[in-house]
Amino acid sequence: MADVETKDIITAIGIGLTFAATVWNLLYTLSSNKKTRFINTVTSARIDWIQRLRGNISRYAGLAHHWSVTPIPDRETARKIQEESDVLRQEIRLQLNPYDQADLRLMALVEEIPKYTDPTLFQEMKVAIENLVGETQKRLKEEWDRVKKEAKGEL
Repeated sequence: MADVETKDIITAIGIGLTFAATVWNLLYTLSSNKKTRFINTVTSARIDWIQRLRGNISRYAGLAHHWSVTPIPDRETARKIQEESDVLRQEIRLQLNPYDQADLRLMALVEEIPKYTDPTLFQEMKVAIENLVGETQKRLKEEWDRVKKEAKGEL
């Protein structure tokens, strides 16, 4: 009779340990999946942000360059170019972090460009655009490196 009770106790302990391990595994899996989904969401958002900012900066720089070297035939065309440039400038500012030093440098460069739209200031415009593109490349490279680290779970 004692052997039966010992076997029953050992069986009960085995069942209890198996249950505890299963519950722990379930909780760990749920937690891990939640973290993975969060990382994937943030990474995806960062990649989207990189693409949108790259597109807006290139469009803004191209528009500014065009504006400074191409004679504008009429007021309506000039108004449209200025309007599109203003919209892009504000959209770029909204995509940047007002508390990040690298983003503040980009904002300052974006705001500098309209000063050089006069065709007589072409060289200054060229330098301003090169500065903007160069700083943007650095910023996007930093962000891409962060995305890669995030995806690897290093952050």
